[in-house]
Amino acid sequence: MKNTKCLIACPIFKDELDMLLPSHSGVAVHFMDYKIHNNGNLMFEELKRAVSSADNSGISLLVGHECYGDISISQFAESIDAKYPMEKNCIEMILGPEKTEELQKERTTIHTQGWMRMINRAIKEEPLNEDSIRTMMGYFDRLLLLDYGVAPLSDEEILSYYDLIQVPIEIKQVQLNYFQNVLNRLLV
Repeated sequence: MKNTKCLIACPIFKDELDMLLPSHSGVAVHFMDYKIHNNGNLMFEELKRAVSSADNSGISLLVGHECYGDISISQFAESIDAKYPMEKNCIEMILGPEKTEELQKERTTIHTQGWMRMINRAIKEEPLNEDSIRTMMGYFDRLLLLDYGVAPLSDEEILSYYDLIQVPIEIKQVQLNYFQNVLNRLLV
């Protein structure tokens, strides 16, 4: 069966898409390289490469419209007649803008397990060092790590992440209802 939709996705959405998008859905998912978060030029190249290899008529981008690239995500999406989310980043796509704003008060940052994996991978494979991560996280007094109840993190994984970022971590149980609505809008 030929896919009728192509979803070009930020790599941090792997867990969420595995949970919500059945393999028989008729949607071909193309995950960009995790390095796009440190390199706007690479994000644009990854987007162009994915579009050129798509044999589908309907392309959607699962990337925040304020994510950095050579041109804006909205400009790129409009140039190829693709759908894209109105939410500015991945956390807003998961929680919604209002809930994200509420939870980010008082110098709080929000990560997903996908973000945690990406940061850990960048430390191992990139010239990014632990001091750089700590400097980036230095503004925050706390980190909320979203848990969807599917792949629980071990205490060891959480402590290891804390050792890396040096910001107290709280686990926040959330549902993916808002994210499901984002997917529905992109794939109709």
